[in-house]
Parts: sequence; structure tokens; C-alpha cells
Amino acid sequence: MSHEITDASFGIIPLRLLEGEWEVLVLLQKNGHYWGFPKGHKEEGESSFHAACRELQEETSLVVKEVLSQEILEEKYQFMHKDSKIYKTVQYFPCLVEGSVVIEQDEIEGFLWLKIDEAYAKLTYSNAKELCKKVKTICMQRE
Repeated sequence: MSHEITDASFGIIPLRLLEGEWEVLVLLQKNGHYWGFPKGHKEEGESSFHAACRELQEETSLVVKEVLSQEILEEKYQFMHKDSKIYKTVQYFPCLVEGSVVIEQDEIEGFLWLKIDEAYAKLTYSNAKELCKKVKTICMQRE
């Protein structure tokens, strides 16, 4: 018998400005072997934003310097896991980040800093690509 489960995660879309060009950090996730953004679940009592910041720091060692948009970017998708259909929602905060990347090797296989158009091509799933388009617009408005 299958079950339906709703699941929510929260993440940061990590951005930096390097020599006048915006770059975004994409991660190669071990579980599912796909390119995406850092994300994870809330801990008890945590706000959505604090969960996203904690997950960013745990997965990459980066910290948020500035939130680039008040708009929360959201992706929704579904997948099967064992006998359950998972309905997943992820809320992302596009942020300027600082620090040096040190990946959490249990969950993350690799990372790349890419120009936004290159990241668009690298991201595995179409919903992440759509987020990338929105992030490009946000970054262009800040130039």
C-alpha cells in the first residue's frame, strides 16, 4: 500500500560577484546524483530562513552576507520513495554569500561556481533551471 507524504525543505541560492559578474554555486548531491542548490529540513523552532542558512553552512561552510530579494523562490515536485509518493516543496532565498567552500562529504559529491547562464545549463532539473532564470533577473536588477 502506498502513502502520500508532503515534505518541505529550505535553501539558499548562493551567489557571489566576481570581477563584475554574478556567479552561483551549484552542488552535486550524492543522493540522487543531481546538480542543485543547498537545502534541507527545519529543526524544531527554526525559521525557514535560519534553516536555509544553517543548511548552507553545514553543506558548504559558506555564510550569508546579504539577502538579495525579499521574494522567496519556490520549487515543487513529486517523486516516489519506497512505497510513498512524496510531494516536495522547497523555498529558496537568493543570497550573497561569503567564505570558502568546504563541502560536507557525506551528502555532497562536488561543487562548481558558475556564471548564471552556465549554471542554468548544468542544473539537472527543469524547476531548478527556472529558479536560475529568476535569480538572473534579481541579479541584473542589482547592477
